[in-house]
Amino acid sequence: MATNRTGIGENRYMWLAANQLVRIFGPELFSLFFLVSWIFLFMFPIIFPFYQLKYTPPGAPQLAKRVKELLMENGFKHVHEDKKRGVDHGTWVPLMFMYPEADIPVCQLSVQSDRDGTYHYNMGKALAPLKEEGILVMGSGATTHNLGAMHPEGTPVPSWASQFDTWLKNALLEGR
Repeated sequence: MATNRTGIGENRYMWLAANQLVRIFGPELFSLFFLVSWIFLFMFPIIFPFYQLKYTPPGAPQLAKRVKELLMENGFKHVHEDKKRGVDHGTWVPLMFMYPEADIPVCQLSVQSDRDGTYHYNMGKALAPLKEEGILVMGSGATTHNLGAMHPEGTPVPSWASQFDTWLKNALLEGR
């Protein structure tokens, strides 16, 4: 799937600046979301077929417009809205546990795989006013989620992944 500059609900994973999530909920809840998502995604399919799970929350077109407005006001020039794509597992797995009735509107914002951590951190800063507007902003997924680069157990972690994990840990601990 092609990656656009700043996509709303268009690419792979909901990732609204991990730093903002940690500041709102703390590192323990952030870690819990990751762990639950990992277990749910990789262990449940062994127990029963993954495709049977359905989670279809209503969309949030007004929120999508607000997100786009905030991003553009903060220098993000290309914000693409995909009005056809539903939410993916990075969004609905944690929400399924938090809101099992799927009765909350959801606007998914995708990570930009061609951009760095600073870009996504700045996205989080641009979207920070949403917290004051009563909007839950959350991130989910792994710090590095490159399934194409995964190797058998026991294989050393790629240096780029270790470097990023170290940078993210330091950035979060230092409040950057």
